[in-house]
Amino acid sequence: MRAVLTGRNPVLAAIKAWFAALSTPMKILVIGALVLLAVLAPLLLLLLLLALAIALVVIAVRARATA
Repeated sequence: MRAVLTGRNPVLAAIKAWFAALSTPMKILVIGALVLLAVLAPLLLLLLLLALAIALVVIAVRARATA
């Protein structure tokens, strides 16, 4: 409620309060998970683009074979 009254985002206040309430090992796990997500997200995007490119090639080859 204090965040709304001061003109700040209440969601960020809730996230900060949640993180402050965590134990130290849990904070380390959360930070590790966020770092892992940041590292793997571009790799997952590249894999998705590669899968789409392969799917387009397969569709093109099948379309040419039936035509």
